[in-house]
Amino acid sequence: MAQSKVWNHFSKPFKTADGDTKVKCKMCNETLSYRSTTTNMRKHAKGEHKLVIPSQAPRGCKKRRTFSTASAASSKESDNSDIDSPPASTNTQNDTNALARSESASASFHAGPLDRCVNNINAFASGGQRDSECVNALMCMIAADNMPLRTPEKRGFKKFVKTLQPAFKIPCESVLTRLLEEKYEVLRERISRWIDEAQHQSLTCDIWTHKYAMKSYLGVTGHFRRGLR
Repeated sequence: MAQSKVWNHFSKPFKTADGDTKVKCKMCNETLSYRSTTTNMRKHAKGEHKLVIPSQAPRGCKKRRTFSTASAASSKESDNSDIDSPPASTNTQNDTNALARSESASASFHAGPLDRCVNNINAFASGGQRDSECVNALMCMIAADNMPLRTPEKRGFKKFVKTLQPAFKIPCESVLTRLLEEKYEVLRERISRWIDEAQHQSLTCDIWTHKYAMKSYLGVTGHFRRGLR
């Protein structure tokens, strides 16, 4: 049976010290409760990362595959099912996953140029998986390197991105500003929740002077531990 695509972005379920079953997001390391369904994971991917993960492959999209006679029956069953079960660690499941990857690679190889073009356009459409990943990476670059919000509108940057991936639509300054504000609110709520859950906290104070304005500031930093980390 085909494995749900949601597991590409989350870890295998694991038990905590309290006996609860959890999964971890590979994109932000957020820990979520897992109760044999992927509803929480899909909501997290959509709300936190603007990533919409379909529960099933769109109907009407047929792929040409090359199968042996012995695997034809199992392959037909695989095409008609899409379950939410996590990846198994047994040898039998590993063999099945290896066969599925081989069939997927074969399908991509035999797909025509038009199919690949349509898939690429859909992935980079607004809300598509690759579009969301690229926008998140762009916001990370702006924030991490303290770059101006108008960077995506510069001529050289546009040419560079279009050379790498012409299908990606670069967000303008106003859209990027809105997305960064939304991301800030999400991260602020997450950090606030971590602080509320922390059992112990320590504060350190630092005095520093702005080298141009020649003004002194008092900075207060809070330190805490999450779980055993």
